[in-house]
Amino acid sequence: MKQRLLSAGKTLAVGAKSTFNKRNFEKLQKNSKASFSFSIKILNHLLTRLCAFISWLFSPSNLKKHSLIWFVFLLSFLFFKKLNNYKLAHERTDDLSAYYYGITYDPVADVRGGDTSSTSERENAALVALVRNSELKDMQASMIQLENRWNHKYNYPYVFFNDEPFSDEFRRGVQSITKSNITFVTLTHEYWSLPEDIDLVRFMVNLQKNRRRYIYGGKLSYRLMCRFESMLFYKHPALASYKYYWRIEPDVDYYCNINYDPFRYMRTNGLVYGFTIAFSEIKSTIETLWETTKQWIEQNPQYIPEENAADWILDDDGNYNLCHFWSNFEIVDMDFYRSQAYESYVKHLDDAGGYFYERWGDAPIHSIAASILLPKSKIFWFEDIGYRHSNTYVCPSNFEMSYNCFCKKAHSYHRSSCHRKWSDAKGLSRSQFFEKISIPENN
Repeated sequence: MKQRLLSAGKTLAVGAKSTFNKRNFEKLQKNSKASFSFSIKILNHLLTRLCAFISWLFSPSNLKKHSLIWFVFLLSFLFFKKLNNYKLAHERTDDLSAYYYGITYDPVADVRGGDTSSTSERENAALVALVRNSELKDMQASMIQLENRWNHKYNYPYVFFNDEPFSDEFRRGVQSITKSNITFVTLTHEYWSLPEDIDLVRFMVNLQKNRRRYIYGGKLSYRLMCRFESMLFYKHPALASYKYYWRIEPDVDYYCNINYDPFRYMRTNGLVYGFTIAFSEIKSTIETLWETTKQWIEQNPQYIPEENAADWILDDDGNYNLCHFWSNFEIVDMDFYRSQAYESYVKHLDDAGGYFYERWGDAPIHSIAASILLPKSKIFWFEDIGYRHSNTYVCPSNFEMSYNCFCKKAHSYHRSSCHRKWSDAKGLSRSQFFEKISIPENN
């Protein structure tokens, strides 16, 4: 009897549950249909309102009444569209002249020897950077642009220097950007240390004094970098087999497609030093550099050529005017740096200790050396290569040169006073140079 009652109870429970579920489902279905119907009504209402608003917005009377608002709206639309175009162009690898002007045209390549990437001809050259593991992302960004703009066609090798061993992450990260060979070099004590003859007490006193006087005023690592870039990198065994080098940096931009080989152009035209930005140095960082340079000139007049380019770095009184080539971008025949004249000059500077007692930079040292030891015809401004470093950039000044660039010229540094001085400067004869700096030519 008890068993029958339990069985009947279960049957009733299952039946009740089934009825309950069926009723809930029907109720849910009914509610869903009602919700869907309500949603359709809301959507229909919104669309009706939207159509009415568009009709009102584009009515002739309203267009006339709110013409200023429409004008501002149109300008804003075009501005943001242009920004987006620049972003897209920044990532493009095909020719930008077709993208912007609808034609494939590169007047720069025509006068620079043309695109030789399809041939096996390559110069004895490398792309060189001093970079740290922590700068991986910035180095990748620079490489992506340089590869897209140029090196994916030429595949010149890279040489990376670091004062610490490169991490596996860094090695994999940069190698993933390029098909070119990369050499990783850890600098030894010989290339990255205080010289033994530096007065440590004087150095520490000056380091503390200059900490707030100018950027990197209190950094030893920056001074070691300047010394390495001025007088050591080109002597490293990793670069011994190369004649030309192109210095590259983390976190820079390359604005133009380069449809020729700058290394080949340097060789075929007998050029020695190539730059893209001319800048003015911070005077307080090189307070005794020019006087130290004049001492070397007075002691070594035999190294001064019959003509040089010093006119652009000298003011009316024969003193250094602070103009220099910004050496974070330079394409150089390293035979110049390895020459007896240049080696004698930088050794004299090193003996004076100005890298550490002050903060002599490699840029003014390269620039002074090139200007007093080379004729202007051996120094070349690559104005067709749009380039940014930090918050300073240059765009091609010539309209035709900008056909393959996405560079905005509004604040381009090619209008700077140092660029104008370079453009206006004349070559100086040996006698004119000595007279201008008030040093006897034959002493």
